[in-house]
Parts: sequence; C-alpha cells; structure tokens
Amino acid sequence: MMNPIDQLIACLDGGVLLIKSDHKELPVSLLRVQNEGEASAESDFSILTPTMCAEFVYYEPKTEIIDRRAEMPHNPEPDHAGFVEAFGPEATDWPRRFVEDITGITIHHTLSHSAKDLFDWITRSKAEGGKGYPRGQYHYWIGQEEGAPVSQLLEDTVGCWHDHTGRIQTTLSVGMAGHLGNARPPEAQLWNTVRLCWELVQKYGLSVDDVQGHNDRYGHTVCPGWYADSAATINSGVWRRDFDIALRCCVDGKEWGGY
Repeated sequence: MMNPIDQLIACLDGGVLLIKSDHKELPVSLLRVQNEGEASAESDFSILTPTMCAEFVYYEPKTEIIDRRAEMPHNPEPDHAGFVEAFGPEATDWPRRFVEDITGITIHHTLSHSAKDLFDWITRSKAEGGKGYPRGQYHYWIGQEEGAPVSQLLEDTVGCWHDHTGRIQTTLSVGMAGHLGNARPPEAQLWNTVRLCWELVQKYGLSVDDVQGHNDRYGHTVCPGWYADSAATINSGVWRRDFDIALRCCVDGKEWGGY
C-alpha cells in the first residue's frame, strides 16, 4: 500500500512539487491538501515530520512566452511579385482569418539566430535588397541560447507567407532558430518547442497529428532539418522521431529525458 505522499504524487500525474524549505527530512504524514485535482491551478499543502512542518506547492509548468511583436519590422507597401500577383498592389497584409480556422502548426528551422534581422530582410523592399513581403514568416520563435526562450513575433490571427498553405494561411508557424539540416537542436530548444506546440494544440482544439514539419506540408525542402543534408534525405525521419518522443512526454505530463 502506498503512503499518502506517494498517493498524492501519483494523482498529480507528472506535476511538479516545489519544496518551500531547505529542510531535507522526508515527510511522514500529510496534514492538508487543497484542490489537488485541479492540475492547472496552484495547490498548497503541508506535510509534517517529527521535527518540522514543510510547506509545498503544486504547479503545472507553462511555457514563458516573450512578446516581441511590437519590435518586428513590417512592410506597408509589399512588392514581392508572388504577393502582388496573389493579392493585388493595394494589399498590405496577408488575409486575416478567424482564430477558429487555425488547422495546424508547422515546424521550421530558421537558418538564422536573429528574428529581428530575418524579419527585416523579409520585409525590406526588393529595391533595397529584401524580399518585399508584408510580414515575417514565423508566429513563434524558439532560440538556442541559454534558456532557449520562446518569443511571439506575430499575432496568431495574422497570416505569414512561409507555410505554403495557399491563399489564406490556416496554420501557425513555429521557427526553431539555427540551421538544423544536419544536427539536432539543443535539448532545451526542442523541449520548449514541443511544450509550446502542446499548449497551442490545446488552445485551438487541434490534434498532435496536426503538428507537422515544413516538408510534411510542402515537400521539396530540408526544413525543419535533423540530418536532412539535401532534398534526397529529407525523409530520414530523425527529426520526427525526436520531436514525437518529446511531444508524447509533454502530453503525458512528464519531463522529457533528452536524447
């Protein structure tokens, strides 16, 4: 028979316990539990040892998203030939669509470590050496630097050009910083990516099957990478295996153990 603490941990199903004390004694009895079934809410409880009472808190980790939308450049007069042909010279943005029309999430590698520099090049006019698009190509950006921060670069309701999903884009683009064509991403970067994707899946009522790589949706590209040195090796499956294993851990409320 499990003791009360083991029973509590089991019912939390992968949640995290934070000890609000540096005391290292093991608990022997549970004094109080509040709202232990509410996995998304904080729940305080106390445990008693022969010498002290330690305070605990339960929480479900969430991805911290840095809002960088205001600093991302845009082009009020897009002049990319494909954009002008599709939407006319008066169009200043991709067509917006209702949030409930989001049908999936597409994973990319960005070939860059600077979201702002990349957006600047994408939105700069063709006469100035840019691509001439109205917006950048990623809604979210996951860095490789220490802590692998997650940034939001565009509103979810703004279409961006990079997913090749047709005239009205219905997928969210998630860009993983760096060139991942022949190397795995840092573990923290992959873990933050799958955690973000799982939160977006829940937010928009999607399935984990709706999370795909750029090549899955479009073909003829090494994106999102992972040992895909050329178009001939894009179906190596290494990236998909790593991503799916980590995503499964996230869905099950467990920490991913890494490669």
